Amino acid sequence: MTDQMFAGIGAAVEYIESHLESRLDLDQVAAAAHYSKYHLHRIFSEVVGISVHEYVRRRRLTEAAGKLAGAGAPILDIALECGYESQRAFTTAFREMYKLSPAEYRRRGNFYPLQMPFSLRREISGNICSPDKIRPANPEDIPAWMELVWQTVGGYPYLTEQGYLPDLRKSIAEQRAFLWEDAGQAAGILIFSPESAAIDFIGIHPQYRKQNIFSAFLERLHMEYPYCRRFQITTYRDQDKADPGYRRDLLRLGFLPDCLLTEYDYPTQRFLLPLSPQEEFTCTRKSFYF
Repeated sequence: MTDQMFAGIGAAVEYIESHLESRLDLDQVAAAAHYSKYHLHRIFSEVVGISVHEYVRRRRLTEAAGKLAGAGAPILDIALECGYESQRAFTTAFREMYKLSPAEYRRRGNFYPLQMPFSLRREISGNICSPDKIRPANPEDIPAWMELVWQTVGGYPYLTEQGYLPDLRKSIAEQRAFLWEDAGQAAGILIFSPESAAIDFIGIHPQYRKQNIFSAFLERLHMEYPYCRRFQITTYRDQDKADPGYRRDLLRLGFLPDCLLTEYDYPTQRFLLPLSPQEEFTCTRKSFYF
């Protein structure tokens, strides 16, 4: 990343974060970043993983969710504070992303972020992630791991730190948590359950998403668990507006849609990674002989 790009994206994020309660459009953000709006749209999407418009929407709704779960301010006041012109417009946008009305979300009293403030990384080494460079995580990795969790939380509705940390510590103790570092920071993380061949969590920093890190993690899983299993993972259902692109990425990797599920009261869908022809042959031989 060039110095100019780093400064421009950083200025854009800073401007958005300080003006979430105001009317925001691409022209304003581009002016703050000293870019044309067309150039900013391209590089922001490339680096952050979502468009400026989508980032603003997710950040506003996350701030609104925090206010709903906290103080008892009227919903209309929260809507106006978060840049919406009416309670009706706010309720529609909130329900699309959280699958609950603001009032229902408030009654539950738990805060679930859609998008935390983006943390732009300057130190990107350009090293290629390979299976042999992915290692089991240890307890000392938890702070760096959680920092990456919050940068990728958009893929996991209803994730809370108090619910996630005990599972993470258990996964680390059982050596089911894997990490890839770059420039001294966690760039990719994964939790796996071998009994069900389920990928329970995958997080890749947006600035690394074009490096095929997920493929490297899948190769590492095949190395760690060589017996034949079809890997599975759950993600958003088709047409869910809260999906920042996870379904698209899974399809690109060869995962196939399976059954519809509901997890933590949220509509999801299971995806399965088919066995390769060689794996099918090996499994058939094992079934024949054993």
